[in-house]
Amino acid sequence: MAKKEMNFEGLQKALEDKVDTPLELEKLEAAVTDETKNDVKPAIRLSDYRKQLRRYRQKRWVRFGTVVLGVLLLLFGVTQVMKYWSYDSYSVLKELSGDDMTTASCSKIGNKLLKFSLDRATLTDSKDKTLWSSSYTMNAPAVTSCQDTIAIYDTQGTTVKVYQDQGLIGTISTDMPIVKAKVAKQGVVAAILESGDNTRIQYYDKAGKSIASFKSTMGEPGYPMDLALSEDGLVMAVSYLQMKQSVPKTEVVFYNWGNAGQNKTDHIVNRETIKNCVAPEVQYLDPSTCLLFLDDGFAVYKGKQIPKRTTRVFEKEEIVSVFYNSSHAGYVIHNNDVGKAYTMKVYDLGGKEIFSQDFDFNYTQITMDDNQVLMYNNRRMCTYSLSGVKKFEGNISEGILNTVIPLSPNRYILVTDNGNYAIKLTK
Repeated sequence: MAKKEMNFEGLQKALEDKVDTPLELEKLEAAVTDETKNDVKPAIRLSDYRKQLRRYRQKRWVRFGTVVLGVLLLLFGVTQVMKYWSYDSYSVLKELSGDDMTTASCSKIGNKLLKFSLDRATLTDSKDKTLWSSSYTMNAPAVTSCQDTIAIYDTQGTTVKVYQDQGLIGTISTDMPIVKAKVAKQGVVAAILESGDNTRIQYYDKAGKSIASFKSTMGEPGYPMDLALSEDGLVMAVSYLQMKQSVPKTEVVFYNWGNAGQNKTDHIVNRETIKNCVAPEVQYLDPSTCLLFLDDGFAVYKGKQIPKRTTRVFEKEEIVSVFYNSSHAGYVIHNNDVGKAYTMKVYDLGGKEIFSQDFDFNYTQITMDDNQVLMYNNRRMCTYSLSGVKKFEGNISEGILNTVIPLSPNRYILVTDNGNYAIKLTK
């Protein structure tokens, strides 16, 4: 009697592709039993295929794990290279068109560029296309912004121009000279006004109508050093300075024009006294986070309706400069060690120190964006990553630097007395 041929290749394929449960194995075993009646014995037992299948699956997972590990190691290597990568030169990508910038300044507004001078302001997009151009007359224009809303005000003058992407949306005329002003995204403006011994905080809508007014004295609540508006304009933070027997004291006051402050005296929802220090700058970083810089460190307040202090960082040395972005705060102090003039310290908003770096770059301006700390003077620029790694330091040959605007970790716009240039850092 001829032996019946067994299709063991088909059986192996079935085992690899279909056998996942004990029930399926039982069915296959029964099928093999039917085919091996009349003393027909397979050359290889089913248990051997189970072992082969197990080894096959183990090898497949090992190969998969090896590939994943290799990818992770590659990504880690690339990340480390990029983290410590530095540049020693730059190339000019193009010379930008636009007005004569010898007497003008620039400010980065999101991904747009605002160029403003004594008599004109122009907003261009990331492709250098003009979105609007507006004329005015100011003796000392200054800029404040919130998202896509821009306010240009005349320091020690009485005019505020409010713009959005479509152009001018409002003009405000004050009855006293402007010391500082801040704008919210819908165009409302809060300003510190001063004339002689008379100091007042005035709150306007974009059409110039007064919404609220507070008179300020050195006694109560104090002299307003700075103010900030929340994104929606409903909360205003003011840093007041009081002096008693030549000892400074800061009063931080939060006003709420919404429901939370409706039944509060003067709409005050929170106030805090900080002794023996001055708070020269206050800034909203997002709708619910306010950053207060003091002469001995900084504080962070959180809360959309009633801000409360969540972080306080103290600094023993004299603070020379401060800078920040939406998630970090930093400052520069004098370094008493020989060889380095300064120390830069950067913290997250929870008060954790991210890095501390000694340096001796003689800067006149220092700023921080999402990726770096940027310093420059009229001839040189220097950048550090947010890991504390120096990425570039070098001379700029295009002219005397007015402003350096970061576009990405290695691309910048240089505003010089000879023109505007887009550059890229190179190795």
